[in-house]
Amino acid sequence: MSTRVFSADEAFNAFGHWLVSHGGFIHESLTFTSPGPDSQYGSRVITRSDIPSHSRLISCPYTLAINYTKACSAFSADFISNTTQHTALCMFLCLEWLKEKESLWWPYLRVLPRGFDTPLYFSDEDFKYLQGCNLEVNEVKARKSLWREEFEAAAAILQREGYDTEHCTWELYLWASTVFTSRSFTGKLMNWDQEIVHEDDTTPILFPLIDSLNHYPIAKVTWQPSNTSLRIISGAEVSAGAEVYNNYGPKPNEELLMGYGFTLPQNPFDTVLLKSSPPLTPSQQSLLGKPPAGLYHLTPRNRTPENPSIYPPSLLTLTYILTSTPAEASRMPTARPTRPATKRNEISTHITLLRALLRKHQNFPSTLPEPRNSKQASAKIYADSQRSLILSAIAESKDIINFHTTTSIIRLQSALGGGANKAFAAAIESCFGSADIEELTEAGQEGIVFILYLCHLSLTEQDFQLPACPTSSQEATYSAQELHEELFPAAANAAPAVFGREGWTVELLRRGMEAYADMGICFPEVEGLAVAGEYAVCLE
Repeated sequence: MSTRVFSADEAFNAFGHWLVSHGGFIHESLTFTSPGPDSQYGSRVITRSDIPSHSRLISCPYTLAINYTKACSAFSADFISNTTQHTALCMFLCLEWLKEKESLWWPYLRVLPRGFDTPLYFSDEDFKYLQGCNLEVNEVKARKSLWREEFEAAAAILQREGYDTEHCTWELYLWASTVFTSRSFTGKLMNWDQEIVHEDDTTPILFPLIDSLNHYPIAKVTWQPSNTSLRIISGAEVSAGAEVYNNYGPKPNEELLMGYGFTLPQNPFDTVLLKSSPPLTPSQQSLLGKPPAGLYHLTPRNRTPENPSIYPPSLLTLTYILTSTPAEASRMPTARPTRPATKRNEISTHITLLRALLRKHQNFPSTLPEPRNSKQASAKIYADSQRSLILSAIAESKDIINFHTTTSIIRLQSALGGGANKAFAAAIESCFGSADIEELTEAGQEGIVFILYLCHLSLTEQDFQLPACPTSSQEATYSAQELHEELFPAAANAAPAVFGREGWTVELLRRGMEAYADMGICFPEVEGLAVAGEYAVCLE
């Protein structure tokens, strides 16, 4: 046996010797640091001297890998045909654990962590730290229930076949299942050079030692499969005393927590999943060009020179279509518009997104005590990141709304607040008995006054044009006639300077009514909006 010392911990040192003696490789500069005496969790791999880039760090021979083929060889054909691949793998790991020193993999199994921080191990108190997040308690319970059903069915088959399953408990099966979610690789790594899909390609596989490396999202490493082993190659120099990391891929905190039991502060790949599958009219479906994706990722990685937004382009496109008026829809490209049709369309899009995100943000608890264990700490990192991304999107939508509301909208407050519109305000007071917006609203007259203001601007402002409505329905014309008959000539007599001038026709009122209805925006009562709780019209 080699005299090399892989770790000061006896179990980890024996694990290193076991792997090397079976054809594995551990770079001469690497050593294992074992968990502390009160820790249930894994080790770290540390360098004792500088390691150049492109060096082989570690390798595991396929003979030591735990995959579905080896699980199948350990059970009867009846067991394999009546269980899932996941069940077979987990029961195989359970039985190997129970063999202890009789198992080929005992040096590996005994250094695996005995507990995990995935949500399947959370208490009710731990779950409080996930409130408001995409990862829901029901989802966790559903997975746990499924695994338990798998275990009970498999244990029953083994009992019928004469296995002693007394010590093969649900807790052991949960441990084995979590080992696979937290440490496995894709089975394709063992059949990397084959075009034909192999039975193991779609199932997880355990590579002892390879799975000992912790995750760092920007670590530069290469997984290099060969005909006999899987190797980890350094993509950059590793300095003496540094930890050697693997890179599990661009995984958000939700996936890291659910699969591995940890989260990363400031995870560059974090995301908030938004769900939206609204029913579409045939014309909206035609504009979208394909069914809605249903799932959308909110992440800073969405930002590109073409899309400088935290929102995914597909969600913006869908919302442009959903919030467009018929006139705006007619101006959009024939499929998947990448820009809003008008400023009103853009404002309305971001009001819609803002409302949805504010509702989502309200689901987070206002306060929680400081975490009292590692599960709560990981959950808090995940929740804080989710909240931060949502707040970033809220801020973006507010900025876009506020940018357009400085110049692009028409507000009734401007008409009745004095200044250049004193004559119109006086005319409204003469006709309706008040020019106070709250009093007009309580009397149900705010909409009529707004329509009159739009028509007034059309008659008095040279640069102001109400949109033409050549396709108006007879119902719209009839409504305009009713309004004209109700107001005139009484309004002209009460305020001749404003309502007695030429041009106050049924056609003008019809165009004003349709502009008010089709180009109007109801601004939510939200802190931080320059215009809040008002109805405004945007004709640009």
